[in-house]
Amino acid sequence: MVLGPGAELNALSVRLSEFLASSESTISLPAQVTHSPAPYQLFLPGLRLKKTQDAVCLRLSEDGWLELSGAAPYLSKYVSHFRFEPPDKDGHHHPDNANHMASGSLRLIIEANSTWGEEDAG
Repeated sequence: MVLGPGAELNALSVRLSEFLASSESTISLPAQVTHSPAPYQLFLPGLRLKKTQDAVCLRLSEDGWLELSGAAPYLSKYVSHFRFEPPDKDGHHHPDNANHMASGSLRLIIEANSTWGEEDAG
């Protein structure tokens, strides 16, 4: 699960789209891990995207990162699900409900939650 306030997920969506439009082949974006992962066991270090010529594949890499790879047009469709409008409304997206996903790929929920981390802030 990728979880955060809608405005932060929208900023991530912009950064991922900029990467896809660039000549870079890989980007690693560290997770913000300032809060407790409860009720989960741990946070992953971050999200890594890799441009390939293949269908989209989401996996857990050897170094523990959430790694998303695939052809740029397919990745573009996938990362569009990181955008939430309006950004202050909570909700969730399932970007893997598409025919451009590789067999055996992990499934992801992207959740906008305006109160994420507030219980740890004070």
